[in-house]
Amino acid sequence: MEKRKRLFICLLFAAQLCLSTPQVLRIGGIFETRESELVSMDELAFKFAVNNINRNKTLMPNTTLTYDIQRINLFDGFEASRRVCDQLALGVVAVFGPSHSSSVSAVQSICNALEVPHIQTRWKHPSVDNKDTFFINLFPEYTAIARAILDVVTFFKWRKLTVVYEDSTGLMRMQELIKAPAKLNLKIKIRQLTPGNQDARPLLKELKKDKEFFIIFDCSYRMAAELLKQLSSMGMMTEYYHFFFTTLDLFALDLEPYRYSGVNMTGFRLLNIDDPWVGSTMDKWAMERRQGPKQESGLMDGVMTTDAALMYDAVFMVAIASQRATQMTVSSLQCHRHKPWRFGPRFMNLFKEAQWDGLTGHIVLNKTDGLRRDFDLDVISLKEDGTSRGLTEGGSRLTKRWIKVCASALFGQNLCCLPPIPPFFSLDMPHTSMLVALSTLFLFTEFVYSNAMDLTFQFSSVFGSRHCSDTLQNFSSSGRTCKPNNTCIRSKNKFSPQQPPFRDILLYMIAVWNSYRGMNLMEKSDRDKNNNVTDSLANRTLIVTTILENPYVMHRKSDKELVGNDRFEGYCLDLLKELSNILGFTYEVRLVADGKYGAQNDKGEWNGMVRELIDHVADLAVAPLTITYVREKSIDFSKPFMTLGISILYRKPNGTNPGVFSFLNPLSPDIWMYVLLACTGVSCVLFVIARFTPYEWYNPHPCNPSSTLIQNNFTLLNSFWFGVGALMRQGSELMPKALSTRIVGGIWWFFTLIIISSYTANLAAFLTVERMDAPIDSADDLAKQTRIEYGAVRDGSTMTFFKKSKISTYEKMWAFMSSRKNTALVKNNREGITRVLTTDYAMLMESTSIEYISQRNCNLTQIGGLIDSKGYGVGTPIGSPYRDKVTIAILQLQEEGKLHMMKEKWWRGNGCPEEDNKEANALGVENIGGIFIVLAAGLVLSVFVAIGEFIYKARRNADIEEVRVGVEDK
Repeated sequence: MEKRKRLFICLLFAAQLCLSTPQVLRIGGIFETRESELVSMDELAFKFAVNNINRNKTLMPNTTLTYDIQRINLFDGFEASRRVCDQLALGVVAVFGPSHSSSVSAVQSICNALEVPHIQTRWKHPSVDNKDTFFINLFPEYTAIARAILDVVTFFKWRKLTVVYEDSTGLMRMQELIKAPAKLNLKIKIRQLTPGNQDARPLLKELKKDKEFFIIFDCSYRMAAELLKQLSSMGMMTEYYHFFFTTLDLFALDLEPYRYSGVNMTGFRLLNIDDPWVGSTMDKWAMERRQGPKQESGLMDGVMTTDAALMYDAVFMVAIASQRATQMTVSSLQCHRHKPWRFGPRFMNLFKEAQWDGLTGHIVLNKTDGLRRDFDLDVISLKEDGTSRGLTEGGSRLTKRWIKVCASALFGQNLCCLPPIPPFFSLDMPHTSMLVALSTLFLFTEFVYSNAMDLTFQFSSVFGSRHCSDTLQNFSSSGRTCKPNNTCIRSKNKFSPQQPPFRDILLYMIAVWNSYRGMNLMEKSDRDKNNNVTDSLANRTLIVTTILENPYVMHRKSDKELVGNDRFEGYCLDLLKELSNILGFTYEVRLVADGKYGAQNDKGEWNGMVRELIDHVADLAVAPLTITYVREKSIDFSKPFMTLGISILYRKPNGTNPGVFSFLNPLSPDIWMYVLLACTGVSCVLFVIARFTPYEWYNPHPCNPSSTLIQNNFTLLNSFWFGVGALMRQGSELMPKALSTRIVGGIWWFFTLIIISSYTANLAAFLTVERMDAPIDSADDLAKQTRIEYGAVRDGSTMTFFKKSKISTYEKMWAFMSSRKNTALVKNNREGITRVLTTDYAMLMESTSIEYISQRNCNLTQIGGLIDSKGYGVGTPIGSPYRDKVTIAILQLQEEGKLHMMKEKWWRGNGCPEEDNKEANALGVENIGGIFIVLAAGLVLSVFVAIGEFIYKARRNADIEEVRVGVEDK
């Protein structure tokens, strides 16, 4: 009985001992190592997760998680198979890794056969037959990421892009995007980086030559870091390029060298950095990494990559599944026996059912294939201003090394935000010893605090204000400066109140993409706070191309040698200065190399300023550059800062003095002819009517009423005399008596009244003012003749207008100009003006330039009105972020009236004397000499007529006398 009692007590004690002994759970990890690293990032994260789980007694209170790690070389599938068999013989609940596809397949087949969960955290193309029932992958499902990339392309409204992929798996990930052109009218070029060669500069040179500005890079973060360096060396880190990196580790790269380049850089981020727990975990990771081996080049110090975070979450998922698994034992498995683990399917189901808010967000696995299909991706973009909300409020830990240590925290009042206090630091120390310890702490320790914005030490809460001032003096003497509010800031090895030693937040979130809900933009208020790097022109130096053209851009006259922008002056320089004041940028003015505005040749190639904008040699073109349809297809324009049209510049016609017969000029020859015909017609009508009406016949002998002889005064000659007398406003002795003849006379008098009044009104002007004899009055006159040569500036907008016009008149003019290209087309306006002054040449140019020229040269004038209507605008490359800003600034200048004032300043000249101000000249013989000629001719004519009448009458009398004598003789 006593023995049984003792045995029962022993058994009870053994059972209690077994219950109190923690259970050991083993997991296996197979990691591939590279030549450049001693330990892979996945292995470090694997160990880091196991250690954190074991420290957390609430997650697995009676279980200790252990691990077995095996290292293999890359692409060694046989070695991976052998190592996984070794781990299964030890007894593991899950196998992690390896990462390369060839090794993964070997390990996966063994895990499927022995029914042990195989956990992956890297991208892997799913098997075709879906027989990997014991396969789990926490990496986001690849088709969803492809849809996310397509949504981003749609969001940015790209119509032409280039996809650069590193290996063949990139094409698999890009399937959704590659199939998109049929739906979205998208032009896609696909290029591959040279396998095994990190020098991508030949490919980048081709992209730059082909002007591919929207590029998607599908590559690892290691290659992305190299690409960024090479892009910078190739001069492609400008605001005109937009790079999208598919790697989920863009946030982890050191982007500080490219911060002020202006480049647009976008990518995805999987880490849930808004969660304070995530930030705390990453802080611990960063501290361990700084104490360990040196981080890979290209990454920021101490940052956790996405692969490491996924490995961390995967280990925690195993812990969660194990917590729910009761009475589960792990047995040794032999690869050659093919005897599966009997708890494998159950544990696999528990793993798929587990949910976890990890570093990479909320983790939910698909119960069918074990893939992660529901996840969020932050769409992040590079920015310059580090003062606004960055990655998120909690994300500062990832891009800055914050160092903020409060005195109260150092002394144990808030130890949760710091690593353990060094043993040499004690609250019982004297103040001097404490300062020495504190100084030593600063020199050898770097603390990371999640929400800190600078390195600050508040002493007043511990020492009091009096002691604080003393300690601050001690700090100042050791190379540190202090703020007036008893705050010291450490910058590198010194304390500076001006420059915190931390990298500004370089990335900001523009949207969140969900695998089911798609793109969800940030609220407008948040996006407004995080304007893109190209939304601000402050502190930027822009290259401005222009052309010498009065008064827009001219060389400044000075006795001293001028350099830079001071060499030029003019309307465009004033406009550029006003734009600079509004937008805050600086600029460098350069003259266009070939001295041309910009036009296309027969091959479609541009020259002049347009070409420099297309090639991104210049950022802006501020010149009298006309906004046209063909230019708008190749470059962008701001709203016009000046409106104008095409007109004709020609010499002022020479004045012609009136001739001796200028008194006939008030009426045209046609009118004189019509007046003569009217006078003849009226005389004839008057003669006929006078003959027809009885009231114009009378008895010449009124004393003899019985006389049958009657007469009519309106003979044909008298009728003409009546008409001429009325026309000359002198009248005659003949007066109509009948009503009908009086009507004819009255109408004729009214006609002569109007004609004489009109003649008199115009006579003074024609006799006293010089007449301008212009050979052309409009573009139609130019087109109808070939004597006067005409043309425009070669390769300018005016030439392009006539070249593209479908109006018959302008087509005819272009045919004339194109047939005489060597003489009709000029190099610039100055050459054209010289030709107008020296030869019989008409220049087709903008009305504003004609206005400026005619104000300074009184021998030139504008002929006719405007042929078309257009405007001058500021040119920018296509897609330039500056166009909208410049447009807003131009509208502001227009509303303030500054554009008008600038034009008045540069266009106002001495002016030409007005023709109306000329005094009337005294009339000379050359003006009215014709009257004397007419008078003399009339007198001479009258003499000859008198002689004729005398001769005629003499002969008539002689004939009568002969007849009378003959009668008498009989």
